[in-house]
Amino acid sequence: MNMEAPSPFHPITQDRLILETAECLAFYDRYPVSQGHALVVAKQVTPSLYDLSAETQAAVWDTVRRVRAILAEQFHPGGFNIGVNDGPTAGQTVPHAHVHIIPRYAGDVPDPRGGIRRVIPNKANYWDRASDVPCVEVIGIDVGVSKGQHVVALRMGPTLKSGTFIVLGNGVTVEEAARLCLDRSPACIGIDSPPAWSFEGNARKGERELLRRGLQLYATPSEVKKQALPFYGWMKVGFKLFEALRANFPLYRQGQVGQHALEVFPHATAFALAGRHKPQEMSKVRWRRQVLTDQGFEISALRNADCVDAALAAVTAAHALRGTFSTFGDPAEGVIVTPHLR
Repeated sequence: MNMEAPSPFHPITQDRLILETAECLAFYDRYPVSQGHALVVAKQVTPSLYDLSAETQAAVWDTVRRVRAILAEQFHPGGFNIGVNDGPTAGQTVPHAHVHIIPRYAGDVPDPRGGIRRVIPNKANYWDRASDVPCVEVIGIDVGVSKGQHVVALRMGPTLKSGTFIVLGNGVTVEEAARLCLDRSPACIGIDSPPAWSFEGNARKGERELLRRGLQLYATPSEVKKQALPFYGWMKVGFKLFEALRANFPLYRQGQVGQHALEVFPHATAFALAGRHKPQEMSKVRWRRQVLTDQGFEISALRNADCVDAALAAVTAAHALRGTFSTFGDPAEGVIVTPHLR
């Protein structure tokens, strides 16, 4: 780990070292802002990355690429902030040029939008001011057996609260619900159903995590006898829906949300948005309507409880798409997605 001149980063202990090349070192930050926060430096000690030769700069960025892959494999973050503080005016405090690789995790801040733009906080937010932000549509689906599927789109404008609910289907078949989604090609889809049974036991990890938070929900048993009970018919319908969409909207498991199908849970969504449990004196549907109204949504199009739940599923998909979400469970089993839940 020799460098050409003394470095402020010394000593770099073996337990912090990630990798070493002929020209570069990569190691964990001594004062990390997130789990896995790493630095890449050239062994040649210079204040600015751009004092280095083009070849050494290229070696630095190739090392960044390799370290990012290592961190992704080890920590499974939802994304990364990667950047350089180039000069004291830009916030550089250590006169040995370095690249930060900062893993980011769902829910680590209330609203991650803007990322690096937030170095000047009052100018970071352009999305609430922009008039030319294109409309994005997400879809929420409430699943049922005899009642069918209820499909609600949320067309988002520059802000989430300016979104409009559109009821696409009331009590439709799985095939019709899938067709509605494929025809409209939304940015992502929230489905109020688990995607599969648990691997073992009576519940998946995500279901147990939500139960520990006081959120009651129906669990997915691994026992075949229980799976055969009529009650679990709605889950089997949900499985069929996830499967019907899988080629175009694969199940979301981890990382950045894109064109995915998400497992959502309207009760947890309402709790996350309201920041509290349902008041005892209010009915479930009245409370969920109130939560949507309090969030600034116009809900007159939502004529029944199933459409309200589908709307909450769509709102969850919108939060996931914008990065303001939390996940619960093991990605291998499938995770439950909610708006950011502390």
